[in-house]
Amino acid sequence: MSFKHQHEPQAFVLSSSWENEALMYLYKQLRESMYEAGLPYDRSGHLTPHMTLLYDRKTVPAERLDRPVRWKVREFLLIHSEYGSSKHQLIGRWPLLD
Repeated sequence: MSFKHQHEPQAFVLSSSWENEALMYLYKQLRESMYEAGLPYDRSGHLTPHMTLLYDRKTVPAERLDRPVRWKVREFLLIHSEYGSSKHQLIGRWPLLD
């Protein structure tokens, strides 16, 4: 599916409607830590877990896949992304346990 942004390329993403309790807990902890550090964060608490594959002007409607897409995650990266500027700064990188 695409995330729509007016007058900008659309983010073509893989997303899931499945509720992941562990991911939501991580998101809550990150929001609380950002608040405590005085950093800006999404106050709405809305999260759409996704992986951006590419940006394009074409909008792609949501479509259910026949099989789940899976991959093994080996590390966690914290990245500061300046919205709309394509600038990204790596804040930290941590290996994950098997």
